[in-house]
Amino acid sequence: MKIKLHKAYDSETNKLSLFIEFERRIVCVPWARRFNDAAGRRQFALDMLLRGCGLMRPLSDLKRMMPGSFGQIDEIEIGQEELKRARDLFLSSEGNPFNPETEMKWHHPL
Repeated sequence: MKIKLHKAYDSETNKLSLFIEFERRIVCVPWARRFNDAAGRRQFALDMLLRGCGLMRPLSDLKRMMPGSFGQIDEIEIGQEELKRARDLFLSSEGNPFNPETEMKWHHPL
């Protein structure tokens, strides 16, 4: 599975955001210091994938809605084995798996 990470700068609010693009959904969160590091971005993206938070919307719509600069900073490839290990660890610590039919959350409103 490929995960793309985009960094966006909103000139109106003078804030940075991180967009995480999965296959059919996007998560947008305010930029944090831990995203300066590639390992921190990877771990956060994996957590968001397992939690199932996100918005099912094309990235082009979000680019149009968000004023300012927008650019891709990373593309992560996560193999099935790594995803299975992470999912098992997540389920053992958090409980229920994500069901896309019943849960869709938007973390950072535009």
